[in-house]
Amino acid sequence: MVLAITFLVIYSKNKEMNITSDDWFNLIAEKLSDCSYARLYLRSFDHPDEFREEHRKNLMKIISLIADKIRSGADIKIVSYAPSSKNKTGYNWVQSELGTNFSVDDYITVIQNQPVSNSTSMYLFDDKSVAYNKKINGKNTYHIENYSNSIIHTLIANGLDSLKGAKA
Repeated sequence: MVLAITFLVIYSKNKEMNITSDDWFNLIAEKLSDCSYARLYLRSFDHPDEFREEHRKNLMKIISLIADKIRSGADIKIVSYAPSSKNKTGYNWVQSELGTNFSVDDYITVIQNQPVSNSTSMYLFDDKSVAYNKKINGKNTYHIENYSNSIIHTLIANGLDSLKGAKA
């Protein structure tokens, strides 16, 4: 009987980690607005002109929060993938939004080659939570997990920091 209860609790916790895209984007915006430290790997850091309509409002809130965090000097680092330097990206929007007074290069690195085949974006926050999405069988899933009292958050952050110098 105890094993069955434990299984149900674990199953229930895992079930809660897979959330809707709207809930996921809202959670990221909430965590970004409250954090003083964040590390992001963005599979696609799109320029607002390229935002898909169904996510436009949420993505605009997130990219605006990123600009606000940079403006306030928060400890935020972003590694962003863009296959071509000819494409406008979120980097371009943030730089335009902040003007010439800010060196966006101190906060955002754009790489043209991903280190591995990838369909995931990931956000690490100072409360030791990790939000990520991934594509499984052609369908996006959205997750958030807390890694307090675990080395996992630190290992991910160190890996992201090592990509910062990996401009292609």
